[in-house]
Amino acid sequence: MYRQLNRRFSLSGSAIKIIALCAMFTDHFAAVFLSRLIDSGMAESVNSLLTRLYIYMRAIGRIAFPLFVFLLVEGVLHTRSKQKYLGRMLLFAVISEIPFDLAFNINRYNVRRGRILEFSYQNVFFTLSIGLLVVIIIEFLWKKRIFLFAAVEKEGKTASEKKAFAAAAENAVKFCLSVFVAAAGIVLSMFMRTDYSGIGVLAVVVMYAMRKRRCAGLAAVSLVLSVYTLFELPAFLSVIPVYFYDGSRGAGAKWLFYIFYPAHLLVLWGICMMLGIVS
Repeated sequence: MYRQLNRRFSLSGSAIKIIALCAMFTDHFAAVFLSRLIDSGMAESVNSLLTRLYIYMRAIGRIAFPLFVFLLVEGVLHTRSKQKYLGRMLLFAVISEIPFDLAFNINRYNVRRGRILEFSYQNVFFTLSIGLLVVIIIEFLWKKRIFLFAAVEKEGKTASEKKAFAAAAENAVKFCLSVFVAAAGIVLSMFMRTDYSGIGVLAVVVMYAMRKRRCAGLAAVSLVLSVYTLFELPAFLSVIPVYFYDGSRGAGAKWLFYIFYPAHLLVLWGICMMLGIVS
């Protein structure tokens, strides 16, 4: 069972997920719809207002990714099957790619020619899936024994000293392997050109490494993102809902993110098409 914190106000995992979804929708509404509306000139008389609104909405959206990283790590810690968890992520990464491409990467002329998929920029599910895979491998490494207390024989060493030496050597090897696995995940994400790229995978690894100190971990994730680009500075606000996290799962919202992500991108793209503001 999850440990309940005695606070007057608290948030469940489902509540945090809804906050993250609202922030993501706000961000995508600005990135997909407002940006096209401004560029089209249809609302030229209020373009300055729409531009300010665009900036504010994109800023609000910066808290979404850190919250999803936090929820991903919580999922790793509490899921019954990590393999099924990874399978769901990869399945919806594939399902979401066409809606993502339509919303962000493909113009109307390509759609009319039947082109609805491209590979220059992949959706965030791929980033989270790679991060999840990296964390699963790292967790597996630290749970397995590499050295069976095999220490170098030296005169004067006691059994306890040999055991301590072997444990330290084992931890050093596991740490190096973990760094290698994380680096491989970062390179893979960069090669695939996923949303948030390698820095997104690094954020997942950082959150997992600091999983026992949730708020500090999320602050570290926000720092990593902000060092990558100052545009991500509002990500630090994501610490606020996590501070009130009570450790509970909350009402069933297991499939909410999976379904909402491709669905809302399709809706936003459809609205843009109906208004004729898709380039």
